[in-house]
Amino acid sequence: MTAVVLERHPKLYLPDGDIVLRAAKSAPAAQDGAQHYQLFRVHKFLLKYHSAPFGHMFADARVGSDEAYDGVPMAEMHGDRAEDLGLLLNYIYNPSELSFKRFDPNTPLIIGGAIRIADKYLIEPLRDHLVKQVPAAWPTTLKQWDRFDDEISAIRKDVPHNPLTEHTISVCDLIPEPVSAILFAQEFGCPEILPAAFYQLSRIKYTDDWDDQGKRRVYPTVPQARWSLLEKENLVRCMHGFQKLDDFFPNAFDSLSEDCRESYIDFDGRGAAGSSCLPFIQRLFSLAWEQRRSVTIYSWQRDPLRMLRECVDFRKFPELSTERPKGLCERCNDSLQSVIEERRKELWEHLPEYFKLN
Repeated sequence: MTAVVLERHPKLYLPDGDIVLRAAKSAPAAQDGAQHYQLFRVHKFLLKYHSAPFGHMFADARVGSDEAYDGVPMAEMHGDRAEDLGLLLNYIYNPSELSFKRFDPNTPLIIGGAIRIADKYLIEPLRDHLVKQVPAAWPTTLKQWDRFDDEISAIRKDVPHNPLTEHTISVCDLIPEPVSAILFAQEFGCPEILPAAFYQLSRIKYTDDWDDQGKRRVYPTVPQARWSLLEKENLVRCMHGFQKLDDFFPNAFDSLSEDCRESYIDFDGRGAAGSSCLPFIQRLFSLAWEQRRSVTIYSWQRDPLRMLRECVDFRKFPELSTERPKGLCERCNDSLQSVIEERRKELWEHLPEYFKLN
């Protein structure tokens, strides 16, 4: 017979409560093989005020004096995890405490069960509050993505790269995790974050798995993903989207200024005499894409949005001034930034198509 361990909740076992709720913990607190339960001593009137289903449950004749604990009736919360019930009750008693870190990678997993239990007991304000927490961490526009990317890059560079330290800080604990965010968005109706979450996932290598704690200690600046949580449909989306991103390469001719494009057309593709704009831009894009193959602790698996962004400040590529000393004409020099930003915008807008999200 399995032993049963009852644990009173440290904050939500109230001396003047008139009912005890018993819920199973998702995992035993110790390796003793016992089933661990959390006990919450609360007030019927308060729960009934927030939730009609609680009122119906308390009216059930089965919750009687024969099921008692510590002098009050005890109700078995079948199907409810103690962690989820605790979050729901804490919202009822201490709503101001219900806050989450913006970039916490575990938030989708922590609050998913609580949202389901809020649905079960028809506590809509709690559900609405929780559902907003995950989207708050993810960008929905290209401008927001750039800020998000800058924040992530800064966090990665601030993480000490010292694998010999006993308590290694990992970037995985400091930035959002895309797979759990994707599953959360699909279950709870937050499709607006899916393009960014899938794109972020595309930048993480499949070999960088969340469960590989050893690798996390050795490479604390390398992001990891919960790859094992992905099911068939989302894996297919990944394969399709990753291939599209791998195949993406900007068209240099389309990046010329209008006058320069016309000159290349007029001169049968050779450009005006002495024009160096097309080969310059072709080389610029090649250099930016070659950076993808240079492996550093801060490199991403694939990232055409960032590679295009790098092209805006083309003077940072010393090879260009050496190989293409003529540079760009004045018109192309003036228009290149806006042209590249337009390419980035088009790429961002195609992400739902790439990942089959429509």
